[in-house]
Amino acid sequence: MQSGLYGTSGNPVFSNISKLILEGRNDITDMNLLEISMLKSSLCYINIKHCTLLTDDGISTLLLNCRKMHSMVLSYTSFGNHSIQTLCSLDPSDSFSYHKDEHAHVMAFRLQELHLEGCEGISCAAMSQLVSNMNIVKSLCLRETSLADGALCNFVGSSLEYLDISETVVSMVSLAPVIRRNSNLSCLKTAGCRNLLFEQGEVQSTSGNKYGRFLQEITSTCYLEDVEMGWAFCPVRVDDLIPSFSKVRRMTVGLGTTLPENILHALPEICPFLESLVLRFQVISDRVVRNLLESSTNLQVLCLHYCLGNLTSFSFQTMAPALRILRLQWVTPWITNDDLTILTQNCNLVELLLSGCKLLDTSSQEIISSGWPNLACLQLEECGQITLDGVDSILDCKALEEVLLRHTVSMKNSIPMFNRAITTNNPAEEARILPSKIRISS
Repeated sequence: MQSGLYGTSGNPVFSNISKLILEGRNDITDMNLLEISMLKSSLCYINIKHCTLLTDDGISTLLLNCRKMHSMVLSYTSFGNHSIQTLCSLDPSDSFSYHKDEHAHVMAFRLQELHLEGCEGISCAAMSQLVSNMNIVKSLCLRETSLADGALCNFVGSSLEYLDISETVVSMVSLAPVIRRNSNLSCLKTAGCRNLLFEQGEVQSTSGNKYGRFLQEITSTCYLEDVEMGWAFCPVRVDDLIPSFSKVRRMTVGLGTTLPENILHALPEICPFLESLVLRFQVISDRVVRNLLESSTNLQVLCLHYCLGNLTSFSFQTMAPALRILRLQWVTPWITNDDLTILTQNCNLVELLLSGCKLLDTSSQEIISSGWPNLACLQLEECGQITLDGVDSILDCKALEEVLLRHTVSMKNSIPMFNRAITTNNPAEEARILPSKIRISS
């Protein structure tokens, strides 16, 4: 980043920037945030996710200067207690002379979007202070943070549309009131929340805070479109999810629950608009997968990770014209080149992940590249001898942006294979051919 890039005097063309995305920039420092602070009159949205060099003090200074910001994606940064103090302190430049809610004079009150996934430097007390000040937030991600019942019980907002509390220790004591108050909630992610199973969390339920089980609460209040669930998500009958799941487009079900076959088989009926389905550690069958591919006509993403069951090649011997992303992680060890050929005829993929398919060989490359020439992402893990003689055919997929080869060929042979495959007399052509991201693990 050039010095003074965001200076309003030196670069007036940048002076009116309202939305700034710097996600993944490992070269961004606190000094750069000071430069960005010069956008204080216009900046409303910032995304600095995975900007790992930034400190809590640096982020706090940015927040102190840019008081108009109402949307922030700060996941996996050093955002912590100091930044929270800034968000929750009175704004000296606040133009409000009076407001019936005293919290309205702090920056946190005006936040509409806040994503803090993976921010581990937040104490329980600071989290409670932050949550109690956010009244109008619509999109809130506190995944993998210190969020607990004590903090979530202090949340009084009623405008939530997106809530991710995955991998936290909250229970129904605090979550139930949040669900009830936020009837517009369309996305709820609670993966890894084991305490949702228990009758009591760390905060004792008062006589005025009666709550039901997790499934009862979400089906009686919400019409969700995006769900990620595990523990406490235990539907038994199809009717348990109809009609509350009728608008679901994206569903992830993982560790902590095992959906019965009648529910899995009825997913096309329960979720007629389903576009993405991710199943982890579930028990699946040919009957379930085949019905999904045949009946979920909008299904674009199917991911099966570490699932059990008697899955065979029959599952994928059906047309799935809408399917674009297929990830089969340690669920299809029986896949052969013939199965792969049938798969190329039945769906038009742009992303493929195969793990543990040890029957594949060097001929599989040609099948993949000719069958899916528009493939943008290819990941092969423990897939037999598929790269024994090089990777020439893989690179025939001209749209490739990401390639992962893990334990498929020895490390010392992998790099020369790519070098031979892309060597031309034209450097520009080499840059065009080479995928932007290659990961090789021996």
